[in-house]
Amino acid sequence: MGIDYQSGAIYIFLSFYRPQSRLPWQLFFIFAVKKMDTAASPSPPRLIWNHPIYVLLVLFGAVAVCGLLGRLLGEGIAGLWGSSLTELLSEGRTSWSATDRLALRLLNIAVHFFTFSLASLLTIRIFYPGHGGLYFRVRELPSARETGLSILLLLMAYPVAQAVYWLNKQLPLPHWLSRPEEGQRGIIEAILQMDNAGEFALAFVTVALIPAVGEELLFRGVVQQQLERWQRRPQLAIWLTALFFSAMHMQFEGFFARLLLGAVLGYLYHWRGNLWLPILGHLCFNGLQVVAKYLLPAAFAEAEGHAVEAPNGWIVITATVIFVLIAQKLADNRQQPTKVDE
Repeated sequence: MGIDYQSGAIYIFLSFYRPQSRLPWQLFFIFAVKKMDTAASPSPPRLIWNHPIYVLLVLFGAVAVCGLLGRLLGEGIAGLWGSSLTELLSEGRTSWSATDRLALRLLNIAVHFFTFSLASLLTIRIFYPGHGGLYFRVRELPSARETGLSILLLLMAYPVAQAVYWLNKQLPLPHWLSRPEEGQRGIIEAILQMDNAGEFALAFVTVALIPAVGEELLFRGVVQQQLERWQRRPQLAIWLTALFFSAMHMQFEGFFARLLLGAVLGYLYHWRGNLWLPILGHLCFNGLQVVAKYLLPAAFAEAEGHAVEAPNGWIVITATVIFVLIAQKLADNRQQPTKVDE
């Protein structure tokens, strides 16, 4: 499945818009949340007009506006290196200089941050002023046990997702569905071409950290919560959000595998009531692929050069059993987070 499986967001939005210590991955948006979470009372405001439909409509509008702003910023970034957005994102390009790769990563960071993180934070700022931390459920850090089980859950989900990906690859796709994925490959390969530790660090931020924070803020933090408020059916909210999550990546060869990943992250949020856990799980899932590409480039290239093979059945069965056992532990004694509204 390789890095293509999880990194579609790198391309799609660029195409459309042409009392514990804080851990590093938490510092990304903690300042913004603190600014949103300044009220002394935990009781949130009751707004007549904060129906879930209104929240989702404003979110989608914010995504469009912020994505456009991110694209304009990206144009400026490309211009600093004497290039253009069109040139950087041109299909069929096979050669990328170190300068082009730097510009491409910074461009992706800008667009992704504006489209996902900023749009989500602004939406919740509008509807839940002063209660961002309470709404997103990031006031408390997860326990070491929760963190370890969550990471292990995502690791066990990987072989299962690989099996689903292989099955997905057996389905014939019309050209209009496979073409967007073909256009992404060159850009993803350029972002993941890492000749030194500095490039590795920036690629990790681009592919793992920024998407983990931004996509979990938007999909689990806003979309899933609002769908659950609207329908009062958590299972439906989890799977609909996972469907949107997978479709957004525009990589249909891995659609069902990504749907499964989105559902796992959604259940993790539902069971434990803490957004840090799906963020960390998402970060590990993406980050391990970046680390593997950097530390084992030859093996990674060889794997990508071969057709996707049928997975080992015993590995899939073993991972599935362990996955179910861990999921059961996380689902037991499910945390009941403080409700921002009814």
